[in-house]
Amino acid sequence: MNTRTRRIVLITLILCILGLFTYIYLFSDVGYLKIIKLENKKKDLETRLKELKRENEELNSILNDEKKLNEYIDMKLREDYGMIKDGETIIMFDDGKTNAELDNSKDNN
Repeated sequence: MNTRTRRIVLITLILCILGLFTYIYLFSDVGYLKIIKLENKKKDLETRLKELKRENEELNSILNDEKKLNEYIDMKLREDYGMIKDGETIIMFDDGKTNAELDNSKDNN
């Protein structure tokens, strides 16, 4: 082989090796793009964990306070199952909201 052919083979070999390393760096299971994707997933999971911890604290505070627990149970029974207390009447308005839902929206404002 002459030197020119040898150089071409060497350059081609080097480019193939660099191409292979670039491919591995970017697209393999431990590649850069996979790492970025996993970091984003980690951030999303950390955010979700914070939300769940806050919700858990709220529910624990409700469980620890008997009055709050009774109010929470009443609210869930009314909202989820449409139950009412003895002597109560449900009034339906055109927008489909019940009187209790209107009262709750007034309390929140």
